[in-house]
Amino acid sequence: MLLFMEKRGGIAVPRWSTQRGETLKSPVNDLIAQARIAWVNWESPELKPVDAGGYSVIYSVVPGLIAKVGLIEHSEVEAQRMLASRGLALPVLDFADEHETSSIVRKAVCSVHGMRPVVENVCTCHAPVAVLFMPEAQGIEGFGRKETERFMVKVAAICHTQLDRLWDMKLQNLASYSGHLVALDFGDPEREDW
Repeated sequence: MLLFMEKRGGIAVPRWSTQRGETLKSPVNDLIAQARIAWVNWESPELKPVDAGGYSVIYSVVPGLIAKVGLIEHSEVEAQRMLASRGLALPVLDFADEHETSSIVRKAVCSVHGMRPVVENVCTCHAPVAVLFMPEAQGIEGFGRKETERFMVKVAAICHTQLDRLWDMKLQNLASYSGHLVALDFGDPEREDW
C-alpha cells in the first residue's frame, strides 16, 4: 500500500493506493489530517500522557490523534515520512522542532523531573520541545509471530540500507494502522539525551 498526498481545497489530504493502483479511502480522516500543533491547548486538563519512551512522552490530543513530545530529531521525522510513503509507518501530520508547550508537558518530558525512563541528565523543564503529530495506532493483536518478524526485518533492512540508520527492532516499536503493521520510533536508539 502506498500513501499519496492529494490537494483538496488547499489542504493536503492523504490518499492510499494499493500496488495495483486501486484507490482506498484514507485511514486518516480529513479533520485529523488538517490538525496542526499550533492549535493544541497545552494547558488543557484533558491532555493526558498515554505512554513514555526513552526520549519522549506520547499524548492523546483528541480521539485518533497523538502527539509525541520530547527529543525528536529531523532525521527521525524524515525516516518516518519515507517509510509512511510506503505504508510501513504512521503518516507525519505535523512537526515542530522547538515548540512552546505547557510547563506540565515540558516537565513530563524532562529527564530529571519527568516521566521518561532514562538516566537523569539535563533539566529541560524551561526549554521548548519537539512535537510530532501522528494518527493514533492500534496494537498488533491478530498478527502472527512470523508476519511480525518478517515485517521487522524488512523495516530494519530499509532503515539500514536506504536511510543509513538503526531501527530498534523490538515488538514495542510495532503497531497496526488501517489493518496493516507499521513501525514506530525511528530515533537513534544509541543517541545521547539532551
